[in-house]
Amino acid sequence: MKSSKILWIISLIPLLLSCVAVRFLPDKIPMHYDMAGNIDRWGSKYETSIFPALIIFFSLMWTVISAFYKRMATTTKEEKQQVEYENNAQFLNLAAISMALAFSV
Repeated sequence: MKSSKILWIISLIPLLLSCVAVRFLPDKIPMHYDMAGNIDRWGSKYETSIFPALIIFFSLMWTVISAFYKRMATTTKEEKQQVEYENNAQFLNLAAISMALAFSV
């Protein structure tokens, strides 16, 4: 439970920062540069919220998969499988937090 709270806090910080930054950005911002450093694509300031939305989507995906393994751990009768499912859920939570941190940076 604690790791899922950490995951969602880490996942929501980029979205909140993006929402705050959008208010101060101009309507058109450079989105891509060529090898010489010239701007070759302009975009809307709202495109800055695409990546934070992807972080939330992937966090949701990780949470659903981890919940599946936690449910399997409670429904199975064999102790060895319960331990395996619980370990899988813990590993997925750690992977999700690592992914959210890496993408947030």
